[in-house]
Amino acid sequence: MVHHRQRLPLCLEAGDAQDALDVCDRYPDDALVATLFDRALALFMLGRHADAETALRTAMRLRPKVMPMLLASAPKPPRTEGDYLRVGGKEEAWLYREGHLALWEKSGALAWARGLRSRRP
Repeated sequence: MVHHRQRLPLCLEAGDAQDALDVCDRYPDDALVATLFDRALALFMLGRHADAETALRTAMRLRPKVMPMLLASAPKPPRTEGDYLRVGGKEEAWLYREGHLALWEKSGALAWARGLRSRRP
């Protein structure tokens, strides 16, 4: 069985944003970075930009290091903090970037998010 955090990028890579959103909807209280940010990405890919903006702003509030890491032109990998991954830390943001940046770029969501970041809600 594929864990939902692994299924999300597979759905998005295949262009099945609705399936990715359905996965996110099955885990409404999930605080995993992938669930939070991939929900916004799936909504964007479905053309639901107002909903995507709401989801992205929520994700950015809960994990403020992720979007700056996604938007950085050439970030350096953070130092590992030992055997564990700190929730909300730079390493978590880096790992999300590594696995999802291409999806954000290919879909046009990265440029869209850059524009959102420059204006207040």
